[in-house]
Amino acid sequence: MAKCKLKVKFMSKDFGLKLFHNVKSQTPQEAWSGVKPKVDHLRVFGSITYAHVPNQGRSKFDDRSVKHVFIDYYVNSKGYKLYNPNSEKMIVNMKLGERRRHLDFVPYFEEGDQEVVITNEFSNPPSEPLTFDEAMENKRWRQALEEEIKAIKKNDT
Repeated sequence: MAKCKLKVKFMSKDFGLKLFHNVKSQTPQEAWSGVKPKVDHLRVFGSITYAHVPNQGRSKFDDRSVKHVFIDYYVNSKGYKLYNPNSEKMIVNMKLGERRRHLDFVPYFEEGDQEVVITNEFSNPPSEPLTFDEAMENKRWRQALEEEIKAIKKNDT
């Protein structure tokens, strides 16, 4: 904050400490306008996010989302930089703006013009077993499987 004030006022660095003590826990925008900026939309480096793959980009049995890691905000526009650890590709989402306020997802383009959509959820999904054997080790998964089999037999399907 003090550096911003010194740059704007073309003042010597010697004034920095005094300015720093006068402005406590304020962003430059808050000190200038008196209004605390909204920061709930900002994300932390390394957060997990899932990108939705639209119907035309996948078959019926393909995953509907792809796991990505949040890297940074794009420098020259309102966008995200995301990293896909599986494909080792960096993706830049440049389609943020008014639509973001109305939707739970934001479209962006990957190499090859494949359209995908980023969800607002940056948290980890509930963990699911990757194999049948892992599922059978869990009591709840076994119980769910047994209930499903009973329903299939009951409905004669």
